[in-house]
Amino acid sequence: MTTTGQFTTEDLDYCSNLVRENARDMYLCDLLLSDAARSKANVLHAFHVEITNITLGHGDPLASEVRLQWWAEVVSGDRNEEAGGHPVGRPLLTLLENEPVVAPALLAKIEAHIFDLYQDPMPDRTTLEGWCGETRSVLFNLIARFEGAEQNTELANAAGHAGCCMGIIGILENMPLLRNKGQVYVPSDLLQSVGLTAQSFLAKPEEQHKAAILGMASLAREHELKAMTAIKSLEPAGVSAMRSLALADLYLKRLEKNPMSAFSAAKRVSSLRAQWRLYRGL
Repeated sequence: MTTTGQFTTEDLDYCSNLVRENARDMYLCDLLLSDAARSKANVLHAFHVEITNITLGHGDPLASEVRLQWWAEVVSGDRNEEAGGHPVGRPLLTLLENEPVVAPALLAKIEAHIFDLYQDPMPDRTTLEGWCGETRSVLFNLIARFEGAEQNTELANAAGHAGCCMGIIGILENMPLLRNKGQVYVPSDLLQSVGLTAQSFLAKPEEQHKAAILGMASLAREHELKAMTAIKSLEPAGVSAMRSLALADLYLKRLEKNPMSAFSAAKRVSSLRAQWRLYRGL
């Protein structure tokens, strides 16, 4: 079994393929990272795919929570033998050993994803932003650290707002699936402002639904602007980790032009267009 650094090439190939098939934008961004950071980012994003595949599935919530708990125990070091036989668990153990900052961040991420298993409505904007922070901002922050960026207020601000922006876009892109599961991530205070409730949001889309989608897109735009402002203060290593934010405008323009498209299967941005936008940078 050959190795690259302390990861096996077989495990890295598995993680890379998993990310490419399930989280294309993350895969494309990883290709543009430094060699040292790319392998770690591949493993981190493969872990993200494993977690989101659990939360986006249609399995029993309690059974899914048990699966999340297994990953939490892997991160905590309580399942080393079992994780050693898993193609993502194995390289994750190596990442955790070499990057101590990863474990507490991933434990918080798993805890936040428990919300995804049930049909509790998102109560307000603050809670939504907190969920995005724990589930998406953490990825931006960790990859910046892998690239050698120093943890400071500027990095925290940039990662926080980038994660909120891309997290909201992810919700909008997955809207048909989430609605089928009876899950509402649009904050209740936003729904109330346009004359909807969590229950009525799950009904046949009408004019108020259009306003709700535009409200979510506006919130994403707000965080996009704040992230781009914060990024100006970052060192190059930190900027590199925020690269996927360059795709935000492609997704948001489509939703702003046709908000009701959020309720049907979205036509993905082409790989070539996404690659070109990422190559141009922020």
